[in-house]
Amino acid sequence: MPAAPGSEASNGADDALIAYAKKNAIPLITNEGYTVRGLADEKMRKRAKDAGVYVYAPHEFYAGKINESDEIEAFFERFKEQAPLHLESRRTKFGPGDKMGHTLDWVFNYYRMILLGEVEGRDKPIRVRVV
Repeated sequence: MPAAPGSEASNGADDALIAYAKKNAIPLITNEGYTVRGLADEKMRKRAKDAGVYVYAPHEFYAGKINESDEIEAFFERFKEQAPLHLESRRTKFGPGDKMGHTLDWVFNYYRMILLGEVEGRDKPIRVRVV
């Protein structure tokens, strides 16, 4: 976005995204409107469509273009390869007391839950996608 981060909020941020997408003739990709009942064309999704902007949930945008399982696996491999490099860089800059390792552990597990439904302490994955 061309505006400084944090200069818009709530509906103003949504409106800025819609205007940017329309001006640049690009689709808007958002999880907004994704509910347990499926996709709802409300709020930002509705305003984007009313403005003539194509709006997609991520899975709608990439459907048929990628192998989701392969991409998820590749994402986790890159995360595991890059995290130690990032942590070493931070240790050099901030010293051995830096807590970024805890944050990256949390982020890694969060993505495992979102992308795979895997949650610590559960034998079976949880359902993370409305079919």
